[in-house]
Amino acid sequence: MQFVPVFKMCQISYRQDRDVQKLLETKAPIPEGRTLRVIVPTNIEGERLRLTFQNPDVVRDGWIDEVTVAQCDETGVIDPSTTTAVRVGGASSFAIAAGGSAVSDEVCYTVKPGAYLAISVYTQRQPFCGNYFLPYVLQSPPGNHCGENFSDTAFSARDSGTILDEPRVPYLALVEAATASEPNVVVCFGDSITQQGYWYSVFLKNLYRAHPGKVCVLNAGIGGNRLVRDSSPVVGGTFGKAGICRLDEDVLQVPGVTHMTFALGVNDVMHGNTFLDQTPPPSIEEFTAGCHQVAQACREHGIQTMAFTVYPATLSENPEYAAVLKPLYDGYNRGIRNAGFDSVLELEPLLGESGQQRYKDGLCQEDRLHINAAGGTVLAEAMDLRWFA
Repeated sequence: MQFVPVFKMCQISYRQDRDVQKLLETKAPIPEGRTLRVIVPTNIEGERLRLTFQNPDVVRDGWIDEVTVAQCDETGVIDPSTTTAVRVGGASSFAIAAGGSAVSDEVCYTVKPGAYLAISVYTQRQPFCGNYFLPYVLQSPPGNHCGENFSDTAFSARDSGTILDEPRVPYLALVEAATASEPNVVVCFGDSITQQGYWYSVFLKNLYRAHPGKVCVLNAGIGGNRLVRDSSPVVGGTFGKAGICRLDEDVLQVPGVTHMTFALGVNDVMHGNTFLDQTPPPSIEEFTAGCHQVAQACREHGIQTMAFTVYPATLSENPEYAAVLKPLYDGYNRGIRNAGFDSVLELEPLLGESGQQRYKDGLCQEDRLHINAAGGTVLAEAMDLRWFA
């Protein structure tokens, strides 16, 4: 028996200095005293669980009042009779040191292909960290609702800000199941378009349906993440470390990882020379070198790689500046194609309007950067499922 990861979430810090917080009009990302629930699809036979919690806030300790696991359906409706406490060192409430992590005691719990787990996290204290995936995260009304069903509650205007507009699950980083099988483990490494889940959720369902018991899919997306630049001081740690820096923790060190999808680059193009980062975007040479670094590191670890070319988003609302960025976009795509990835999925023919730097009608959100559910389905349906199993 070995522990195999069935769920991953990149924990990121939202701590910002006072001036920046005022500039962005951003309030606390997660209201105090609420339960955040993650719906975890499972695709392997297992009989024990182990959870890892991370606290990316390097300033203060984190605290969890209760964590539970329960059986649920695809929408997150749990069977309360299956609720089981998750403990760390025998305690149901526990601290997580600033910048540190904690691993739970083993939980006797059976998982199987086609089933869903509900991991519920409740903390009374204000966490300055978290992440979310659509459609796999629910937020409760105020209070501890770990062992019961609740109606999903959106943030109020008082709870949310201009950047953080979705329920964020604090501290939960990894769920592993003890199993006798040896499934392939796929890590989806990317930015907000991966993290939000519009293509990821369709891809996961398709892959699990095609290969039950043979593969696990993990989400390693961080909103705003870039390949060769860390988060700028404007947003603190919100966008995470540069992809070339977090690759080791979020891909190479993942237990049993066999495959990776790579989808970074659009933020490298778009964030430079803006209030998010006043420095110019990375050069084509710098970005290409980062792609080579990622592909080579994965190859050395025996990990098969599928890279996406850069999403064909509208690069700037200013047409003149968008024209300036277009050669960079084209150069980044050349870098991805020539980096040594095992496979490259061309996104422009799938999602882009022919001859124009924008998405096809009906495939993106109003910001013209992020794909929507229809766009996610188009992308996921183009992925060769045989390649991952």
